[in-house]
Amino acid sequence: MRDRDDEIRAVESRIARERHALAALLEDCGETARDAVAAPKNLLAVAGLGFVLGEVLRPGRSGSLARKRGLGGVLAGAAIALIRARYGSPWALGRRLWSEAPWPAPRAGWPAANDPVRADQGEPIRRAV
Repeated sequence: MRDRDDEIRAVESRIARERHALAALLEDCGETARDAVAAPKNLLAVAGLGFVLGEVLRPGRSGSLARKRGLGGVLAGAAIALIRARYGSPWALGRRLWSEAPWPAPRAGWPAANDPVRADQGEPIRRAV
């Protein structure tokens, strides 16, 4: 009887491990697919294809101002949706761009941003800990 209980436990633990591995694999595949869809090259290619198809399939009349504004609204909405899918919010994208932005070198006569001594007081900057 004890032998069967041990076998059942072993099979149950193997099933649980495989279930967790499958869930992790599915999550990884979802992230990979989202990253591939939201890649800048793919977005530009799809946008270009959309413009080409729009020009080819559009009737012969000229576009009005309202129609052009409508297209801008659709594109802006799509851009915001993609930013939310990729970064969570437009603010998160802004923070990331701000943190990765290259900062210009300080001009001559000006203290550097990370200089521990202020130019006007001559005291070290005290940071809150």
